[in-house]
Amino acid sequence: MDLIKEFNFNYWIELGFAFSIFFVAFIYKIISGLKIRNKILFTDNWTIHSNIHECLTELRVLSDAARTQVIQFHNGEYFMDGVSMRKLSCTHESVSKGVSAQGDKTTNMLISLFAPLIEKITKDSPEPHLVKEDSEGFSKHSMETANVHCYCVLPIKHKNSISGFIITEWCSPTKAKQVINNPDDIKRYITTTRNQIEIYLDEQGRNK
Repeated sequence: MDLIKEFNFNYWIELGFAFSIFFVAFIYKIISGLKIRNKILFTDNWTIHSNIHECLTELRVLSDAARTQVIQFHNGEYFMDGVSMRKLSCTHESVSKGVSAQGDKTTNMLISLFAPLIEKITKDSPEPHLVKEDSEGFSKHSMETANVHCYCVLPIKHKNSISGFIITEWCSPTKAKQVINNPDDIKRYITTTRNQIEIYLDEQGRNK
């Protein structure tokens, strides 16, 4: 009788030990799979961000600009009436040597502050604009503070909706005059770059 009890006891001990090993192995496999997936997503997204930055740098060099940026729209908090605050943030930036970066200053800003600029974006035209000719307001003041004399903007679209924009800026009066007088190449550069960045951003969305 004691032998039978001892046998049953050992049986349950071994069964419990085997189950514990199986459970630990199962959890380890799940965690490893998540780590691999996250690593793949991080690697893919990092490559996409790197490619976008290269596009901006190439655009800046080809157009002899001081600064190129990708600005994206997003939701912020909420107003008292429950309406979502539409905001914008700079997500990618390329600047020439000696030119101040503005990306950190363009974060979580209300889109409504940039109404004149948004109007130009919705026209979907790569025409260059002189800052001194813009309407007075926060948008113009921000550009003047960043020493911008001339700029071009184009919308970035996702599923036919504007999700942000690409902007090219010139901080030299001489270069601004050249852009205004000879805009054809600039239009082609910024349009090509915008189209390529849209592809990269769509790819990033598919990797979620």
